[in-house]
Amino acid sequence: CIRDRVRICTILSVIFVLIYTQTCPEQIETLRELYNATSGPSWLNNQGWDPIDTCTNIYGLRCYFNTQRFCSEVISLSLPNNNLVGTIPPSIGNLARLYILN
Repeated sequence: CIRDRVRICTILSVIFVLIYTQTCPEQIETLRELYNATSGPSWLNNQGWDPIDTCTNIYGLRCYFNTQRFCSEVISLSLPNNNLVGTIPPSIGNLARLYILN
């Protein structure tokens, strides 16, 4: 029945979106630490940073979905001229796939 196929496709689509938008937990924690250590509330653009719970729709952040871990990892962090004040925390090293830091 076509109606059953549509339901199955809808359910699978929702599951895919939920999995695809899941960000690796250590990535989220590191991003929170960065935000707090560099006066995130005072940034010129902090869209999506507070609260941060996924890797989607966050200013200056690009992620990719790691199919082996089934979660997203940060690959690019670009916040130039955004009024960051403070010290980048050592936990930035937890962003193992980060290849652009600007």
